[in-house]
Amino acid sequence: MCCKIKVVGLIAILFVGIMLTVPGNVKGDAEGYIPVASLDIPEPTYKSVDVDPASDGIAMFLGKLKVSCQSPTVTEFEVSCTQSGWVVTVSPASVGLQAGTQDVDVTIVVKVPQKTNADAAGTVKIHGTTRTATPISYGTDFENQVTVLVNKYYVFSVSSPEPYVEVSPHIQTTIKINIENMGNAVVDDLYITVENKKQLTSAGWIITEPPTKLQISGEQNMTVSIKVETPRDWTLWTDTPQEIVIKVSSSTGGVSETYSTYIRQKGTYIPGFEPAIMLIALGLIAVMLKRKR
Repeated sequence: MCCKIKVVGLIAILFVGIMLTVPGNVKGDAEGYIPVASLDIPEPTYKSVDVDPASDGIAMFLGKLKVSCQSPTVTEFEVSCTQSGWVVTVSPASVGLQAGTQDVDVTIVVKVPQKTNADAAGTVKIHGTTRTATPISYGTDFENQVTVLVNKYYVFSVSSPEPYVEVSPHIQTTIKINIENMGNAVVDDLYITVENKKQLTSAGWIITEPPTKLQISGEQNMTVSIKVETPRDWTLWTDTPQEIVIKVSSSTGGVSETYSTYIRQKGTYIPGFEPAIMLIALGLIAVMLKRKR
């Protein structure tokens, strides 16, 4: 009988000891053992990044993880982004803390791909879970979010499939100009002008420029035409190409590019004497000279 009492007493002592080690049963509840956690990110919670080829497209946010618990805890982070292809990292990705109130610096880095369209904006959600490391695990979830905007940049490329042409005098020709918006934003006030138009006009050339205020989106190509008519007055043989200076500009983009093409007149032009008439006249002269012989 005595042995039974000792065994029962020992079991009772062990039971009480076990119950005292279970947080959920301290004082009959889990008060103080359910972690209180949050991720605070100072204002503003949005940043803009440059994504031109010379930039890294990185936005960095510094936050503070705050955890309060009477038991050691482990916090893990997960992230999601509304924009696919954007890389988001949280450092540290997981944090182990001792009991008490603790603060830990957290860094959120968002990398936006180069040449991303300026209309894109990404919202990044940071979800955290903090759990206790006791036999009975208590946990709490929390989250915060940041927003990343994309800055505009403008780069233009101007070229021509035929930068040099040869034409006969008193001929109308068309110069094709290729314009590529290598930036990431729309431009709706694109102007194409001939910079030396006044000089050409005074020399008898006729220049017809494209329509003004053209629109071109980022990463888009456009081909415009400039009509050029060579002088109608007397034209003697010349071996000097004429430069056509073309300017592409936009006030919105704050850019201006110039490009030169060249036209070389080959031949002689006398007003009133078309080539066919001249051939007939030369033929008649030859016939007359033959008859005189």
